[in-house]
Amino acid sequence: EETMRILTIMFVAALCVTAVSQLQADERTFGDGTLPDFLAIYDTDGDGVLSEEERQAMHEARKDKREEWIAQWDTDGDGVLSEEEKAAAQAALREKMEEKRAERFNEADTNDDGFLSLEEFLAIPAIARLAEERPDAPAMIFDRLDADDDDAISLEEFTSHLRRRRPP
Repeated sequence: EETMRILTIMFVAALCVTAVSQLQADERTFGDGTLPDFLAIYDTDGDGVLSEEERQAMHEARKDKREEWIAQWDTDGDGVLSEEEKAAAQAALREKMEEKRAERFNEADTNDDGFLSLEEFLAIPAIARLAEERPDAPAMIFDRLDADDDDAISLEEFTSHLRRRRPP
């Protein structure tokens, strides 16, 4: 369910032009008063604030990127993604995520046995950060991923939830 939510968020983000350009400049800074990296690239004069011209340029760049993304999946060229085209885009995103996850799995499998032990799992940076916030959560996730209860997570178990279909 979480993976589908992430896929949906990624898909919507790729299709929608962000409302960031509508925010006031003081709302687009981190706590230390600096622009986030994704906005700083549009701060062409380097003053730490997006001027109206810089916001407009950002808006146009994001619009162009959205149109390019749609064109990539718009196989019939009508400018609108049909349900089939959306499904193809989601499948491609899911496949890319699965490839990335396999890479992360292989990096975490430090003894190259094709399985993640709890220790290897806990060494994954995101899991280690989660453990700091919620110490019991990583073991619960490990247990949920370990579908065959053999105290090890295979690549199949690690990526299986990405392939599960859930009702909308």
